[in-house]
Amino acid sequence: MKYLKFLLPAVVGCVLPASAVFAADIYQSGSVPAGNTWNNSDFWGGNPVVPENSYITAPFGASEVAFSVNGVSWQTSGNMRDSEGSSTFNGGALVINPGTRLLSKALGGATSTANIVLNGGFIHSAANAAGSATLDGTISFGDGITLGAIGLIANPNFTFNVASTIIGGPGVTLQLVMNGADRTNFLNVIGDISGFAGTFYVSTADGGVAYGSAFSITSSAPLATLQLAVDSPNFLFNVANDITFGSLLLGDTALGAGTYTVADLDVFAPGKFFGDGSITVVPEPATTALMSVALAAGAVALRRRRS
Repeated sequence: MKYLKFLLPAVVGCVLPASAVFAADIYQSGSVPAGNTWNNSDFWGGNPVVPENSYITAPFGASEVAFSVNGVSWQTSGNMRDSEGSSTFNGGALVINPGTRLLSKALGGATSTANIVLNGGFIHSAANAAGSATLDGTISFGDGITLGAIGLIANPNFTFNVASTIIGGPGVTLQLVMNGADRTNFLNVIGDISGFAGTFYVSTADGGVAYGSAFSITSSAPLATLQLAVDSPNFLFNVANDITFGSLLLGDTALGAGTYTVADLDVFAPGKFFGDGSITVVPEPATTALMSVALAAGAVALRRRRS
């Protein structure tokens, strides 16, 4: 199985070895309509959904644009669905291919759990009622894939929490997007992102969102870049707690190493931030190494002067 070259905690509770290869790749055999879910074998060619196999989505029918952001139009012609209630995908991995999406309908505080591989497709929360839902498990990227997205367009006053462990290398970008100009919603990343070394690109979609919608990231990713599209329509970011990133961009403006409170960020992008936390930008490893060398050299020189 070419998609998995890293540790993935299986949804059944065990840990797969780094060289894990699934017994079979099972392809989606039909778009999943309302009232059906990801564990229904009818949409996997009659094959049962089991941890030994990976399951790969496929497009069906006419394509539609779900949302557009930063020059990218995320299109889908095939859906895979979770359940409105809490559910766990029983397969070893759910691979989201180009032209398809995981259409999350979880609501009422439900949690959907899966090992998701973004392989050109995307995740889209679109619950049919106000409230909240959580996505758990893992999110990673297929071989050669450098762009993925998590979108939210639920009914007004909906909170989508991404509690998944997110994995990705330096060349990867994960877009966090809200769309729906008449909807006030909240997209929060709360899972372990410490192993993510790419870029989180946070933006409202081209059509915007209702004023008061807000993004939040409550976990730290010292190796990652956080790029906030503060000029996107009605952008708002909740700095809910203290977080750390390798670099921080407000639009295309890079901020230097240091700790930034909401008041500090407001200088660069007035009215785009709220909350009681801070964002710390740590020096790049090369910068840290140079600083260590400089400090060591200074200490040696000081000792020589004293002797």
